[in-house]
Amino acid sequence: MNNPSPDDNKRKYFSLLWPDGRSRDSDTFTITPQTFNDLDLPRIISELAVIPQHRNEIEAVFKHICLDNHVIEYRLDILDDLLRNPSFVAVIMELLPMLDVFAGRKPVVQADKKNVELYSLTSRLSELEGYIFCVRKFHDTFTSLEHAFTSAGLAALQTYINDIVDDEVYKNLLRELPGILSDIRGVRSFSIGVNLNNDLLPVEATLLSINQKRYTGNKSIFKKLFGSSVDEYEGIAQLHTPPRKHIHWDGKTMFVNPELHGYQVNPTLVPLFRDISVLIKKISIPIVKSLRKFVSIRGDQFAGLKKEFFFYLGAVNLIQRMKEAGLPMCRPVIFEKDEKKCVINESYNMGLALGFPVNSGKTDLKSSVITNDVSFGPDGRIIILTGPNRGGKTTYTQGIGIAQVFAQTGLYVPGTRAEISPVESIYTHFPIEEKVDKGTGRLGDEAKRFYEIVSGVTGYSLLLLNESFSSTNAGESFFIARDIVRILRVLGAHVVYATHLHELGIAAEEINNSIEGKSNVVSMIAVAEKKEANNILRTFKIVKGPPEGSSYAMEIASKYGIGFDQLKELFVRRGILDDTAADGRMETD
Repeated sequence: MNNPSPDDNKRKYFSLLWPDGRSRDSDTFTITPQTFNDLDLPRIISELAVIPQHRNEIEAVFKHICLDNHVIEYRLDILDDLLRNPSFVAVIMELLPMLDVFAGRKPVVQADKKNVELYSLTSRLSELEGYIFCVRKFHDTFTSLEHAFTSAGLAALQTYINDIVDDEVYKNLLRELPGILSDIRGVRSFSIGVNLNNDLLPVEATLLSINQKRYTGNKSIFKKLFGSSVDEYEGIAQLHTPPRKHIHWDGKTMFVNPELHGYQVNPTLVPLFRDISVLIKKISIPIVKSLRKFVSIRGDQFAGLKKEFFFYLGAVNLIQRMKEAGLPMCRPVIFEKDEKKCVINESYNMGLALGFPVNSGKTDLKSSVITNDVSFGPDGRIIILTGPNRGGKTTYTQGIGIAQVFAQTGLYVPGTRAEISPVESIYTHFPIEEKVDKGTGRLGDEAKRFYEIVSGVTGYSLLLLNESFSSTNAGESFFIARDIVRILRVLGAHVVYATHLHELGIAAEEINNSIEGKSNVVSMIAVAEKKEANNILRTFKIVKGPPEGSSYAMEIASKYGIGFDQLKELFVRRGILDDTAADGRMETD
């Protein structure tokens, strides 16, 4: 069998995120930094990261949202396979440290390269040793799966490993590598003979032996000269050693182990050791020749898989975590983009759920995290959401965005059932820390931000508005908001507009009747029950219905003691207001 060329590895290269040569450059949209933060994705990704140091690998996936249904299904199939095969997930976790061996590697022993740095040679041997370990581990696990792989991605990985195991080059590597490693790792010292001239000056040196034991000690020259018993590997005097690395601590100087941390100076800079290094290279030539036949074996495929494994391990861990906490997660059914569908039963805000501490098997979040249904379809693609302050409007709005991102990233979504079409962009217009541009004012700043958003909106966008244009008076806010909703209806986008403008919810049907459009406007409310005169019960349930006509601002004011009667009583007690002053006239000293 002919040895495969390096190009064969390129032909075999595959990804667990991008099937059939697809890439994020052509099949995704980039989520904006503001939307990324508004949806609380940085914190969610931190929770997804099984190993915190590698959260960047997961973040990179989340910042490039899939548009291609085939890619989304490809990932979901892989996730299903992993959930059915926990033993394989455990193997991936075990192999993650080993996969670091392959990161950033290039073939250091090439067919046309005669001289190879010794470090590169030993590094290559470690890579080949790790390669065998990974292939064996994968192969052994594949032969004992709980359930056969049904996903194209993991089936391709299994075929890839099986092809390696059956390849003659790999079989030869299995036979020859142990001997090569034994030869090179068994070398612990050299014996060198030095000839002197009549003036006792060293003039010649020759290699006497290659040893598997190190020279140690510093025996007296007199014992050696007068025949005292001395181990042949115990030296008389140490001639050369590179300076050792040291640290200063508590007023003392401590030297570190050079076997672990190296020397202060590269040993090959010492003339004697430089000459010996050249000698070692010559001795290594047979090993280099032996390795040339394995130049086609490369571990960079495994290095690429490591980054992708982090994504899936985080997904599996998140699903298990939510399940243990009593919250549902489901595989979404992905519809075509033109369906413009988003239906989720018993959905919830993942960011909110992750805010609760979860102890394995001990925390039940069913009573703490309220679930709600989500439904975008022909009957309503623009939701005007009103209700009391702190009644769940923002949580619901944000949760829809998170669920859409999860679905298009190839993850399970929070809920018991989900039917979702991809959107081609997601935008948020949430309140931000006030940074008003000179001369624009707060309303102008809001308008400027909104214009930048809608400049990229299409009929296949998801737009999440949270108290937009609340900085002006209610009358002006209503007219601005109504015009925005009207044009978004014409455009056909998915929209959630959480607002205190109850008039906007009341006007939903009037907007539908006043202008033709592809998205119907519906009113939804965050349900609250009035218990007492100054007390309401927030249920955090979101249902279809007309606005209740109150944001419960007076109830909130009373709750915190700032209602008119409460403040009047406070000032009367302080003696600065006359109890008979119905108009609130202040008494002065």
